[in-house]
Parts: sequence; structure tokens; C-alpha cells
Amino acid sequence: MKKLIILFFAVFIANLCHAQDSMNFKIIDGEVVWQKVYESKDSINQIIKRLKIDGILKDIELVENVLTAIIKDLDADYKGAGFSRGMAPMFLISDKITGSVTIDFKDGKYRATIKHMKMENKIATPISKIGETEPIETYALKKKNTIFKSGFLTDPAIILDYTFNKIFEKKEMKKEDENW
Repeated sequence: MKKLIILFFAVFIANLCHAQDSMNFKIIDGEVVWQKVYESKDSINQIIKRLKIDGILKDIELVENVLTAIIKDLDADYKGAGFSRGMAPMFLISDKITGSVTIDFKDGKYRATIKHMKMENKIATPISKIGETEPIETYALKKKNTIFKSGFLTDPAIILDYTFNKIFEKKEMKKEDENW
């Protein structure tokens, strides 16, 4: 029985460590930040064009090699991340994501960063109204915003990582039909 308990905890800790290593979330000055570097042969203008066409980022501005934008009313793609509605955390189903985006460009790569994330309620519940917001730290951090909650590093982080990655990963641009 002791061996079974030890095995259970070893698997649990290994999965938790893997979740921490595989996610792109960090804590910077008590704030949850998502950050990932992408390699690309596309020009800055091609990347910006793709992001504008997608329509997820708003108020896009480029100053030197730094793009700034905002995310507003983004739904977490729990289905795309492999979760059913019943398996996904309630706050990801009932809330929309807002935040600020920075993309730093260097030769052959760019780094996408999302900060100031908030969850805006889109469904009225007995404890909250439509439009009420909570910072992501409410769901993600503990101990005075110094460490991640273990529950965040599993399903919520996987779903959010998948959702954010979809915005910035290279997608094939559809070629326009010249014989329309």
C-alpha cells in the first residue's frame, strides 16, 4: 500500500513539473504573464497583416520593432485544447479574456507577451453580474501572488496556453483567387 501511495505522488509531482515546464506562464512582480518566442521567416509587415486579418488583436500599433495591441472579448478555446465543457474550469467557460499584448521582433523570430489579463464575466451567475472583471491572478496565484496555484497549472494553463498560442503561431495565408 505504501508503494502505491508513493507511486501516486511521484506521478502527480512529475505531471505538475511537466505542466510548469511546458507552459509559457510566468509571474513577474506579482502578475501572471504569458510569453512565447516564435521563429519566422516572415517579415514584420507579413506578421502584422496576418494578425490584423485574424481580428483578435485590437488597436495594433508598431513603433520601431515593437508591436502593441489589446485583446478584448477572447473566448478560451477549451474544445481545441481537448477539453469538453464539463471538464473545463467554469471561469474559462463563463468569462472572456482581455489583456495587453506586446510583440518584440528580432531577425527571424518574435516574442509575444500578454500582460494585464482579466476575466470578464459574460454570463450572469448568483455571485456575479455580466461585465464584472477579475484579474487572472485571482484564479492563478496564491501566497500574495508569489506562486501559482497547483490547480491553475493543470487544465486552465493548458487551455489558456493553447488559446494564446493559436493567436501568434504562423498560419498559412489563404491565397486569393485571382480568377474570381
